Amino acid sequence: MMRIYLFLLMAGIASSTLWGQENAREELDRAFQLDWRGQFAQVIAVAKPLTTATTLTPADRGRDWMLLGHAYQEEGKFQDAETAYEQSLHLLENHGPNAAAYAATLSTFATLYRDMGKLEAAMRMEASALSLYEREVNHAGTAIACSCLADLALRRKLIHKARSYLTRALHEANLARGRLDDDCFASLSSTQAWLAELDHNPTAAISGYQHALALREHLHGEHHPSIGLGLMRLGKAYAEAGDIASALENMRKGLDILGQTEGLHSASYASAEMAYVQVLDASGAHSEARELKNKAAETLNNLYHHQCVQCRVSVAALY
Repeated sequence: MMRIYLFLLMAGIASSTLWGQENAREELDRAFQLDWRGQFAQVIAVAKPLTTATTLTPADRGRDWMLLGHAYQEEGKFQDAETAYEQSLHLLENHGPNAAAYAATLSTFATLYRDMGKLEAAMRMEASALSLYEREVNHAGTAIACSCLADLALRRKLIHKARSYLTRALHEANLARGRLDDDCFASLSSTQAWLAELDHNPTAAISGYQHALALREHLHGEHHPSIGLGLMRLGKAYAEAGDIASALENMRKGLDILGQTEGLHSASYASAEMAYVQVLDASGAHSEARELKNKAAETLNNLYHHQCVQCRVSVAALY
């Protein structure tokens, strides 16, 4: 869900290249590619100097600030991320040729509030992004915003509203076909799978998560954070189907990928460990599960205490 907005911003960069700006734009494009590969520390190293690049237009510096905010967010630096997103919105405009980039920043900003546990604020911001996309008759953006709103509604247990947003997202995605990549359709498939879980249909949930994984592997390869997260969700579905062995197998693969791509001390890895210990405990390995749970909880507390005192991390919402 975190990367499906990038094509909108990259399109804006490609469409406005001017003579004399090649070096800065090449660096900005490199930062987007690093983000696409999940290399967020490198994104910060490349994107941060570009925030003051005089050869970039204000709009492109706004895109750079958005990208920097996303990298900070993935690194668990929420205060820095919030500042970066605010800078991005300040530089972009919510009308004209930059409207899609402005809406995309709102959409990504909403995921920061989601990660901070501020789900109502996240939905309000995502709804603002949706309104902009609708005003611009942007079917691709509308599909993405509705997909994000469906995800947020599920996290708030607003099942009817989630179904409504998902139906709209699927309709808009069909209208925008050719302008959306497999990340968007993978996110839609994951949301459908999550609804299947809530409907107590683990077979459909497993199938949906497997389809989402196949789409993302085709786009990113097997060694990518989104694959790790997808394997964690698939493992959870297997556990709910009563297949603990398959659940543990997929979750271990997911943890291995997240550990290698995002780091053993990252928020994503620690949250994934918290999900894994629930299944590990169900397998009967109570002592090992308790030890891992304490370690993961300590990591999360250390990460979030200094960044966001009011954050409420919910493993159930993440996986």
